[in-house]
Amino acid sequence: GLFLASRCPMLAVQYHCYSNGRNIDSLAAKGLLCVQVQLGVSQGKRIVGYIYCTHLDANTGGAQIRCDQLKQSLHWAQQFQETNAQHGDIVAFDVFCGDLNFDNCSSGDEMEQVHEIFSVYTDPCRIGPQQDKPWALGTLLNSLKIYDEAVATPENMKRTLEDEKKRQKYLEGPILADGQPDLSAIWSEGRRLDYILYREHLGPVELKAAVEKVSFITKLACCSDHLPVGLQLSVTPVAHPGM
Repeated sequence: GLFLASRCPMLAVQYHCYSNGRNIDSLAAKGLLCVQVQLGVSQGKRIVGYIYCTHLDANTGGAQIRCDQLKQSLHWAQQFQETNAQHGDIVAFDVFCGDLNFDNCSSGDEMEQVHEIFSVYTDPCRIGPQQDKPWALGTLLNSLKIYDEAVATPENMKRTLEDEKKRQKYLEGPILADGQPDLSAIWSEGRRLDYILYREHLGPVELKAAVEKVSFITKLACCSDHLPVGLQLSVTPVAHPGM
């Protein structure tokens, strides 16, 4: 399931179920959760934000399914905004997030890595296909080792992930299209399956979103084989010369 908690009041919520689930994923009713929140009011105009949360197909060999699900998601997100927007709305943020079940380092995920979603939204951890920023970490842990002492507490996991050699033991590496480890791949920083993407909007007030912090969170040590991620955005009005 998908869960979203907000400190701001929710104005609209909608859920869409993917139509192309396969195998056990078809029983999970995976889809896209769309939420519009209100941050405040400025000169009688609503200040709103949009959040889209999803969990894509997890099947090996499901690249086309995941690409189709992303395409559906972009369509639903546009529909949701067109339906719930009011004239004059100031959009402070528009975030797309979730476990997308593909990474930016595996040759087996090449199809998803060039999906159009990356031309619509910005991935703050990514430079381009097959290339992440040097500080980005994989978010998929080796599920057989999550109870090892080195990663069994938030503090231990933090120390382990900060060590380049030690973290290679606990982060899953690149895979081939059949899901097997890619033994020919040069070690990356692991499979980053969990994403927080953002985009800016034109409107009555021009706003600029700047990434203040991207976090890889160890607080859920032993609770999951995924490493939670966080994104802190700073949104400010654009100052034009002479104004």
